[in-house]
Amino acid sequence: MNIAINRPLLQKHLPKLLELADVYDQSFSFSASDTEHRALIGWYTANAPMDILSNLCIDWGMPAPLVQQWRLSSPDTEGVGISFNQELTSIRLYTHKWSDLTLDDTGVPVYKGFKLLKDQTLRVDEYINFGDLRSHDNMAHAQSRSKHPHWIERLNQLAAPDTPLLFTRTTNTSRQSWLVTARYADLWADTIAGPAFAGYKLLHLAGGIDAVKGEFSTIYIQTQRSEVQDFLNGKVFAV
Repeated sequence: MNIAINRPLLQKHLPKLLELADVYDQSFSFSASDTEHRALIGWYTANAPMDILSNLCIDWGMPAPLVQQWRLSSPDTEGVGISFNQELTSIRLYTHKWSDLTLDDTGVPVYKGFKLLKDQTLRVDEYINFGDLRSHDNMAHAQSRSKHPHWIERLNQLAAPDTPLLFTRTTNTSRQSWLVTARYADLWADTIAGPAFAGYKLLHLAGGIDAVKGEFSTIYIQTQRSEVQDFLNGKVFAV
């Protein structure tokens, strides 16, 4: 399938969407082959202009059936988001559920990702609740599927024992991955991943084994609207 993202239109629209969004984050995925830098703009689902967002995603080149899946998944969630890489060759749409969700609700999808990857592959990922990072075999699972397993150990050491660290897993034919929600630990990202991330709050850690890029580790940090605009303007974040 030949899917072409309309990059000029995406570049035109994103700065305007930044003004409407509720939350912003950036992520850095490290593998042996490269480091992928992404940004996300998000909304509380009740605030999200889903008609506008869905139509824009289709205008940018995302397949309408994939966008429709995202839209149909959103009403039962509390958050939605749009993520993109700095080259604007990949767009990912997300939903996030957290209301009435506990660590004991294992088997329940917490996040869903509807993804147009930079190689033009389409993929839908469900991030399934596996309880707390510190329960079951989650720690071992994460550390054995990570480029930087010491990040997980640091998080485990620094997070207060009573802080929930919700752990999710995703599995498909080309990838095994995990994600731990660390925002409630209220940690600075540099305490986990080094001085390049000083001054930023840690949101998530993720990792896995990908059929193309091998082992990878990803860190997600909370940022401001102006920093996402800098990202769109091509500013390089030194890591």
